[in-house]
Amino acid sequence: MDRQRTSKAPNIATLVIIALLAGVATGIFFGEMVAFLKVIGDAYVRLLQMTVLPYIFVSLVSGLGRLTYRQAGQIALKAGTMLLVLWAIGFATILLATTAYPEWQAASFFSTAIVESGSSIDFLQLYIPANPFYAMANTIVPAIVVFSLALGGALIAVEQKQTLLDLLSTISEALMRITRMVVWVAPIGIFAITASAAGTMRTDELGRLEVFVWITAVVWLLVIFWALPLLIAAFTPARYREVLLRSRAAVVTAFATGSLLIVIPMMVDTIKEIIRSYTGDEEDGAELNEEDEAMVDVLVPTAFNFPTIGMIMILGFIPFAAWFHGAPLSATEFSQFIGIGLFSAFGGANISLPYLLDAFALPSDLFQLYLIASVLIGRMSVSVGAMHVIVLSLMSLALMYGRFRITLKRVAIYIALVVSVTYVVLASVGFVIDRTITHEYTQDQMLVGMHILRQSVETRVHDSLPAPVPASDLSHSRIEIIRSRGTMRVGYLPDRLPFAFRNSNGDVVGLDIAMAHELTRDLDVSLELVRIPDGATAVAAMNSGQIDILMTGLYITPGLSENFALTEPHLEQNFAFVVSDHRRAEFSSRDIVQNTENLRIAVPDQDYFVKQAQSYLPQAHLIRVPSPRMFFRGELDADALAFTAEAGSAWSLIYPDYTVAIPKPTRIKFPMTYALPRGDVEFQSQVQDWLELKQRDETIVRLFDYWIKGQTRATSEPRWSVIRDVLHWVD
Repeated sequence: MDRQRTSKAPNIATLVIIALLAGVATGIFFGEMVAFLKVIGDAYVRLLQMTVLPYIFVSLVSGLGRLTYRQAGQIALKAGTMLLVLWAIGFATILLATTAYPEWQAASFFSTAIVESGSSIDFLQLYIPANPFYAMANTIVPAIVVFSLALGGALIAVEQKQTLLDLLSTISEALMRITRMVVWVAPIGIFAITASAAGTMRTDELGRLEVFVWITAVVWLLVIFWALPLLIAAFTPARYREVLLRSRAAVVTAFATGSLLIVIPMMVDTIKEIIRSYTGDEEDGAELNEEDEAMVDVLVPTAFNFPTIGMIMILGFIPFAAWFHGAPLSATEFSQFIGIGLFSAFGGANISLPYLLDAFALPSDLFQLYLIASVLIGRMSVSVGAMHVIVLSLMSLALMYGRFRITLKRVAIYIALVVSVTYVVLASVGFVIDRTITHEYTQDQMLVGMHILRQSVETRVHDSLPAPVPASDLSHSRIEIIRSRGTMRVGYLPDRLPFAFRNSNGDVVGLDIAMAHELTRDLDVSLELVRIPDGATAVAAMNSGQIDILMTGLYITPGLSENFALTEPHLEQNFAFVVSDHRRAEFSSRDIVQNTENLRIAVPDQDYFVKQAQSYLPQAHLIRVPSPRMFFRGELDADALAFTAEAGSAWSLIYPDYTVAIPKPTRIKFPMTYALPRGDVEFQSQVQDWLELKQRDETIVRLFDYWIKGQTRATSEPRWSVIRDVLHWVD
């Protein structure tokens, strides 16, 4: 690199920072009006991406091919040692970050993910390329690196290789020149990216995540501006200020683009500049020697494929999720988290986080919270990843060439400085969060505040049974009686969250009540909701015409089919245990539950459910309960409530000290149904056809998402902006 290029690099970095700040300001001012700039940002990202995969392949093959086996072994040993050190710093920082979390109560709606197993990582496909061209076409970077390392390693022993190495070096330099040309338009691309992101991201979506976002932001600053640059300054000839100044272009570009892959050439340039700065070569305009060039060209693309401290920052969502769920990780669980988390981190955030949520028996739907914050947190982690790769490469090179200055005193001072400053800063942040961010548990209010989404039909509620239908009329089909009367009587049982219950306004609501509104609307009659005290009363009420249909969270059982005609299943519930938060892991394993002696399990007072529980837990003592409320209020001496995951999740919103545990690996399902009068084929056929229509038009799916999963409708209002909401220049 010549002197002219070196002097211009900081100017580009400064322009990148200015563009980043200007983009944020533009997005805040104009809001969604600048969303169109995303096209320009995407074009810039594609320009950066187009040389990356070829550069990885060429630089690894040529760099490794120029080395000896001794030098290649040194890279593996020294870089591996430094990688372990950086991982230790990352997990120690995450552990310190947990001290900043305040005390909150928490519970969550049901998620279908809670009954499913976490995603598995196919390490064979990820790292062993059966077809290198397929790996390149599908951007499977670890597989590309393995193939490149294999080819480069084989090239070490080839004698007549210089012509190929010269060709690869020429191609590498050409690719680097393309990247440098693209970097000159970085201010435009980064301005477009940040403006569109700042203009479209809704800050209100981060409300539940503000604690995680703030603490992660502080960790991000501590790692980038304190822990990693200080590590270089403490143990290598590079200076603290030099590392920050030289690396800022790569770090800022990584933050703005959200991609570590595309800044690999920039990181290579940065590392070479820093090496020149402390070897004195920069002043003479000299290039690095061939061995140093080869080492850098091998180290950076290889280091990119291992989990960085930035990825460990993302894994920090698991301790946050455990705290948010009301069950912080214990010391033993945190040590397990380090081992499992590091292993799963090779698969990326979208695989590792669901896998870890499942491993620690946390609600899998918490991953959706991470996705909301990932726009910001992901960029932070990528920028930390860029600094991680730069520091790892510099430390490894210093260790290989005897420039690593390590003494017990230096190590002690570094650890003391980093730990003390990090702890004080995070403790201060936790203190501020605890006193400035008010948090009130509102999930219970959200549940009881739910209402019928569509305009409800004319409804009358009976708290006692209405008059029976005259015996002479019962000879007719029930649909004729309903049309003649102009109303349909729908029975519901008490304590059937979330299928039938009273909301905070005293209205009878729930998934099945919403379905009753849909049915009566389609039949063009009004609705009568009849509260039925128990199952035995329901049989008599159905036979006497006091109710026409029972819609109240029923699942098919032999006893139910003896007394009613049943519709075909339209949904299903999953067997689960409801337990205190701290016992969720104990009841999430079928083997552990079945091998635990002297368990006392509360069970709904239904013969079929009791038989299922007896079959599943032959050694447990079962306690029949007429209402699950008895368990939640602590009126029973029971370890758990055998229940369904869908209903248990709703009850846990009212009683947040409890949570749902799905015993795996097996799943027991209960198909849901509606109960109708026996022998009335016409009415049964009409209701069954109607259910088929509601499945086809996705009414059942929409109601399930709302009443069971708690998904409310998204707002269509424009995002807040200065030009619209402050200056009122546009509507």
